[in-house]
Amino acid sequence: MKRLTSILMTLTIVGTVAIAGDKCCNSGSKTDQKQTGVDQQIQTTQIQLPSIQCGMCQSTIEKGLSRTDGVTAVSVDLKQKIANVTYDPKQVEMPAIEKSISLLGYWANDLPADDLAYQKLHGCCQMPKDEYRQLRAKSVPEGAIEKTENKSANSL
Repeated sequence: MKRLTSILMTLTIVGTVAIAGDKCCNSGSKTDQKQTGVDQQIQTTQIQLPSIQCGMCQSTIEKGLSRTDGVTAVSVDLKQKIANVTYDPKQVEMPAIEKSISLLGYWANDLPADDLAYQKLHGCCQMPKDEYRQLRAKSVPEGAIEKTENKSANSL
């Protein structure tokens, strides 16, 4: 009976050590692999937002981008006029993120704000007209600006 008890105790100890060792070594490396895989998928980038003016702009972009598939985090720095965007490039690409910002009415890197969306922004979210014209002139040919402004004026 003592010998049977001793054998059972030994098996219990060996089994416990084997299970604990398995959990410690193997599951830790599996977790690391999963985390590494996720880390490789997720990217963070900065997007220049030269046309933002106020806290309402900041909130609009953060809320709008957070609804974009593949975007996991958005933080807009109003002073520096940048957005820090964390996203999964397997779900969304940078041009689509920039386009989302443009459709909200804001400039995103070199992509101009969508004209109709910009016109619908609250007055405090719109740049002074001369500054906006200068910004547009940097990336859009001058004749195109006049055509766009004429179309915009006619649509109002």
